[in-house]
Amino acid sequence: MKNKLFVVFILIALMWRMGDGLAKGVGPINGAEGEIYVLDECRFRIADLSAGTFSVHFGSPAVTGTYDFPRASSFSAIDFSGLGPTFFCLAGASRNDIENQLSARRVNGKWVSIDTGNPFSSEHNFKEYSLAEKNWRGVGYVYDDQLFQNKKFRILNICLIETGGRQVLCVNAPVMNLDNRGIDRLPTLIRVLKSIEFVH
Repeated sequence: MKNKLFVVFILIALMWRMGDGLAKGVGPINGAEGEIYVLDECRFRIADLSAGTFSVHFGSPAVTGTYDFPRASSFSAIDFSGLGPTFFCLAGASRNDIENQLSARRVNGKWVSIDTGNPFSSEHNFKEYSLAEKNWRGVGYVYDDQLFQNKKFRILNICLIETGGRQVLCVNAPVMNLDNRGIDRLPTLIRVLKSIEFVH
């Protein structure tokens, strides 16, 4: 009898946890107009996945999202070594919080690396990105940098800031292995980002 009660208690606890998780909005939820993705306090739809997939990961200390590009060729996995765009929620973030997430800030009209305190040099091929879609504006940049194993990548860092709201969705994404410039994932990722809409 004690074993049966214990099993019932565990089942009730699991059901309560699942219900609590949905109440807080974790993971993908099917809404009337399509799937809603939830990362902590950020809730959004992605209208155009461009044949890729989006998944939510319940890590510690934060929930993150990952976009997986469609496999363009047998070389894609090698070129990016499993690296994909990672999404973070910074709900209610201050300008300083956003700059820290981007690892850069504007100083006297120039973007400066937070890591070095210096403006980006010509070898970084720095390019600012400003986007404005649906109910957000995006601020960020693309630059070239070494990630690991002496490999250089082109990287997009951008934050989508909800218009008139507190949701901020930031993305860090290697978009090109500079040893193989034949695969440029930036246009696909920009298309995906432009299709995002924050919901409540």
